[in-house]
Amino acid sequence: MERIAKKLEISRNTVYKYLEMTFDEASNSANSLSNRKKKLDPYRDQILSWLKEHPDFSSAQIEDKDHRDGSAGSSMISSDMGEYLLYRS
Repeated sequence: MERIAKKLEISRNTVYKYLEMTFDEASNSANSLSNRKKKLDPYRDQILSWLKEHPDFSSAQIEDKDHRDGSAGSSMISSDMGEYLLYRS
């Protein structure tokens, strides 16, 4: 289980959860993940605008810029932003 979890970059508990599901249940669950609303969706355009201006910005730098500009305030969290940028850009 540990090797599967590492390979898929998910927790062992998630591996066990999926193993207990039927194929259809697991497929539906995986498909629903891409349809979920993300915390940073309301700020997507602003984030992408900053990245066009500064393509070398890290997620922490974008968060700092956000705090200085007063756009989204504490709703941006660096770890969330890194994952968000991977899947939403």
